[in-house]
Amino acid sequence: MDNVIAGFLERNLFDVKDNINVAITDAEQDSYCITAENGTLYVKANNYISACMGIYDYLKKYCGVQLSWCGNRAIHITELTMFDGVFSREIEQKFRVYMNYCTLDYSMCWWDFSRWEKEIDFMAMNGINMPLAVIGSEAVLYETLLEYGFSEREALDSISGPAFWAWQLMTNIEGYIPPKDKSYVYRRAELGKKILERYIEFGMQPIQQGFSGHVPMLFKSKFPDAKILEQRGWCGFPKTAQLDPLDTLFLDFGKSYLNNLERIFGNYHYLACDPFHEGTPPKRWSWYLKAVGKTINHMYESFDSNSVWVMQTWSMRKHIVKAVPKERLLLLDINSEKTLSNKNLWGYPVVAGMLHNFGGKNAMQGKLKLHCSNRYLKLKSNGANVVGTGMFMEGIEQNPVIYDLQLELLTSSKQIDCSQWLDDYIKRRYGKYSETLRKVWDILLETCYSSSHDYQENEVGSALAARPQLMPIRTGPCCYTKIYYDTKLFEKAVSLFKSVSDEFGESDGY
Repeated sequence: MDNVIAGFLERNLFDVKDNINVAITDAEQDSYCITAENGTLYVKANNYISACMGIYDYLKKYCGVQLSWCGNRAIHITELTMFDGVFSREIEQKFRVYMNYCTLDYSMCWWDFSRWEKEIDFMAMNGINMPLAVIGSEAVLYETLLEYGFSEREALDSISGPAFWAWQLMTNIEGYIPPKDKSYVYRRAELGKKILERYIEFGMQPIQQGFSGHVPMLFKSKFPDAKILEQRGWCGFPKTAQLDPLDTLFLDFGKSYLNNLERIFGNYHYLACDPFHEGTPPKRWSWYLKAVGKTINHMYESFDSNSVWVMQTWSMRKHIVKAVPKERLLLLDINSEKTLSNKNLWGYPVVAGMLHNFGGKNAMQGKLKLHCSNRYLKLKSNGANVVGTGMFMEGIEQNPVIYDLQLELLTSSKQIDCSQWLDDYIKRRYGKYSETLRKVWDILLETCYSSSHDYQENEVGSALAARPQLMPIRTGPCCYTKIYYDTKLFEKAVSLFKSVSDEFGESDGY
């Protein structure tokens, strides 16, 4: 069997690995076809991701498996369930994108490769084929700064530490709790290479970090003639520097950055870049923003004629977008709200995203029934050029029910019946179905997982997480302590849940 699939089975299904036969076909459409006979599973798929997804879909449907960040962290089966007929599927979405920049630091900043390996396998099982790949990009900036006259210490002081690097990539900060020496930078680069290599082994399409003009403030003194805008401080952090894309230094530095990216990590064509992200352009005139779009596109195209600029719609500027040919831009609508409010993004290819979580908070919350309506389907039916789906939560390892559903929605082209889905979730999550647990979930659908208009998913906080104050209202920049449901009803759900502890106490999901 192929080494990639053999390694995947060895890591995840050791006890039954010899009973799974996988064949990769030359079909263009992402798809799988599975049959079972004499204790063996036969999987035909057009690529590794489809094969891994097919295996996991089979495990969910026929073996009652649920894999999660919260409980049920490993698959424990010793035999495969046989079934009659054919279990097959085609996946419509070309791209299934994974991770927000924030996810990397709220949830992943201390991960070693063994943890990343588990996550990448989890991605493959859920059909994810386009992950963010920016771990280790500190080394790209570091070596580019050295080329432009920075000392080692100056370059290191311009790089934020592991818990803050994501916000530097988003152009919000610079050099916050910087590394002590360059060994840190190269350790990060080695980790990034391992992650990227595994992505490529699976056949994923990584999104690498491009250049949007965010430079150290020290640029102002080193290049006094350059046009550099001081951006206002973000959330109380010091001001940052934005090199004007129309300044000649922008293309020079940007090309050096991209060449170093290719030398250190290789070039995989899709480059993330969000100019003036949560910041202010030096000029807001349409002609200026069009020129910015043309300049950045020219930089990428001259570096790689097959490159595609990947841009979030979070803080996009229409004139920048429309200056770029449609085939050279991929828009990530991270909460699926900008597409409908901006004329279907003028026909540009877009990924329909789910955000759900701000700040890596772990409050029990989420509009479960609303998610079942399938945002990808909504944008598509409205006429948008939707080419994929994405999960862009700021933090993971919380609310397993929301993410079990969302991972299914990544490759779903229809609405999901919430009631039927919950019945199946209960069986997979807890090991078997229970009327009592179903009553629990019916109450949770009325309380913390309601789809009412009384709250915003991303703004649910807890007074326990607030800074000391007599009457806490907010627990952070985007968090409110207000409770939006009947707590007595919620307490009833808790009591019901506890009442079956003798029956389900051995269940990891319980």
